[in-house]
Amino acid sequence: MHNMVTGIVMTQMSAQRGIKKFGQRAVDAVIKEYVQLDDKRVLSPEDATKLTAEQKQKALDAITLLKEKR
Repeated sequence: MHNMVTGIVMTQMSAQRGIKKFGQRAVDAVIKEYVQLDDKRVLSPEDATKLTAEQKQKALDAITLLKEKR
């Protein structure tokens, strides 16, 4: 079980790192993911001026992960 969990976690990376590694392919994947989230109404809009910098960063970190698929 440990190997399976490690394999899954170790293949994820931040969008910034993924863009450095994969370039436009990563940008396209991030945009596609955001479009899907919007289309499916997974997230509700918030007034950005009412969020703290920490809340904004946590929100971005939570949904901006890339995973290299085999």
